[in-house]
Amino acid sequence: MRDGPYSLNEVILNCYGGDLSSVQLSKIVGDANLISYAFDNFKTRVVVTEETPSGNLTPRPRIKIPDACSVLGVTCINGERLFELMNYPNAMINQYITYKENLFVE
Repeated sequence: MRDGPYSLNEVILNCYGGDLSSVQLSKIVGDANLISYAFDNFKTRVVVTEETPSGNLTPRPRIKIPDACSVLGVTCINGERLFELMNYPNAMINQYITYKENLFVE
């Protein structure tokens, strides 16, 4: 990990690999931009996502956001942890968990 900001190109190269098609690039540029923004001031910024890390830190086009953050040393948390850090009451955290679980119910 280095001490200065990563450019978007560096994040893409280090986390997603250097040989991406234009279609692949269009799919990951939003995630890569978010991660490079967080790394720009990694001592005060975190990435919040509901993605689950895969544990595979090999650069590839479909790397998960938590894994890419891990490669660069960027803190990555989920929404539940965000509410805990902000000292939200447990009732609000439980509401969030219920809401999140119901998002994918058909």
